[in-house]
Amino acid sequence: MNKLIYWQSISCLILMSIFSCDSKEKQTVPSSNKEFKTFKLEKKKIEKTLQLPVEIFPQDEAIISPKVEGYIKDLRVDIGDFVKKGQILLILDAPEIIANYAEAQAKRNEAQAVYAASKDNFDRLTKASKMNGIISNADLIQAQKHMEASLSALTSASSAVNSFAQLKEYLVIRAPFDGQISKRFINIGDFVSTNSKSKLFHLMDMSTSRVHLYMPESYVNFHLQDSILRFETDAIHNKVFEAKLKRKSGEIDFDTRTELWEFEHINSSNKLKAGMYATGELNISRSGLSFVVPKTAIVTAMEDQFLISIQNGIANRISVKKGLIQGDSIEVFGNLNERDQILFRGSEEITHGQKIN
Repeated sequence: MNKLIYWQSISCLILMSIFSCDSKEKQTVPSSNKEFKTFKLEKKKIEKTLQLPVEIFPQDEAIISPKVEGYIKDLRVDIGDFVKKGQILLILDAPEIIANYAEAQAKRNEAQAVYAASKDNFDRLTKASKMNGIISNADLIQAQKHMEASLSALTSASSAVNSFAQLKEYLVIRAPFDGQISKRFINIGDFVSTNSKSKLFHLMDMSTSRVHLYMPESYVNFHLQDSILRFETDAIHNKVFEAKLKRKSGEIDFDTRTELWEFEHINSSNKLKAGMYATGELNISRSGLSFVVPKTAIVTAMEDQFLISIQNGIANRISVKKGLIQGDSIEVFGNLNERDQILFRGSEEITHGQKIN
């Protein structure tokens, strides 16, 4: 019986030894013996096509308001009308301004008559004073002072006439530039004043359209190829418009984190309307070259994102910042050098200083 137990124990030990050896043969090869795919780091031209919403604005626009109080006497234009610079839009009626102008003219005529008389008197006395003993020096000086005073009165009266004439001119409202009347706020007989709420017309010039695009902060330093924006609007099908970059605002909006880029489009067909919403497409690129890596090469950890470079068989983590995405590749910035060997597929399990084949 003891012999049977002995041989059973020997058999178990042999079986355990066999299974143990087989298990060891099936263990994973340590990471130091694995082979990893790498690539050489190179700089490339970074280009991207952006699609962003744009807004259409007039080249010039103005809210036309009255400079004097009065009643609408004659209304000569309406919404949709095209007008030329200097064209009469409406005429105001203000009887007190007309009366003041007539009174000022009368006072100027009176002052002019007084001055003419005083000047004539001074000229005669001056001529007579050349004969000894006829005109005293005091009389001549008095005549001169009277003439100068009447001249001052005439100048003042003329200034008053010019002032009232200007007010009278304000009764005729003219277009400040070529454009189209888009809004009318008044009717014949309405009373208008000079306060900020009193408006007559909204005039806009759409012969050239301003196209506003709000560029995200991350792209503001990119170069716009050909300085051209191509855009489409749902209101006009199968039509691509082009606008040329004219100016940038030079500041980042605090709320939207964007910079205003303004383009101009010659709206000769008058198809574009102010306020239209459109989608713009523009091709941008960096002025220089940048490092580009596959997305799989970037490892994103809790506190860092990095690439893994291999130098002399040793893994090194290099912290990077992401830039522009191009399909399956991405632009990166960091302490990188051209021709560095970078793991094609990075892993957080690979530690800094680990030996890598």
